[in-house]
Amino acid sequence: MRSPVSGDLLLSLAALSIPSRSPFNVIFSWFRRARAGSSRSAHEWPLRRTGWKIVKGDNSKRIDKLQTQTGLPFPPSFRYFLDNYSFPAFELGPLMFFANTGEDIFWELALRLFKDPHMSPALLRAGFLQIGTPFFHNYDPVCFDCKGPKAEKRIIQIDHEEILCNDGIQVIGEIAPSFPELLKDLLSD
Repeated sequence: MRSPVSGDLLLSLAALSIPSRSPFNVIFSWFRRARAGSSRSAHEWPLRRTGWKIVKGDNSKRIDKLQTQTGLPFPPSFRYFLDNYSFPAFELGPLMFFANTGEDIFWELALRLFKDPHMSPALLRAGFLQIGTPFFHNYDPVCFDCKGPKAEKRIIQIDHEEILCNDGIQVIGEIAPSFPELLKDLLSD
């Protein structure tokens, strides 16, 4: 299933400036434009094919707690996305992002980060924050590589079998140099 997320959303996300003090409030300006004349709330937009909605709200306390539990920081652009929007799991380009709802659902980010008793601790110990999978029924973790000095982290795919069968970490490949770069790449397609 292709993501119902519009090109305007991707453009807004990709236009994020990275300096830590810059405001990110332009991230979803398309919501306001898309709903001009709509009876919908200014901060809700339904996902096609489901009853789920992307909803603007303050998730910062929940994400602070999650970040403390992982011991690893989310990159600033993705952290802003998690802090300010609740959303179901969705496929976008080369990956399926886990949900950020605050609910006890199967694809919830806060649950998936710790779900697998063997793979989850190995990923976190190695400095990888799993944010999704390549697609719905693929078990390979897609992660931020939290090692290195840059604030914005690269997004990589890791071989789940290497972890589960050999207690090792093998990067299959880089999906994008960062979250904003992933969005820019998706826009250029």
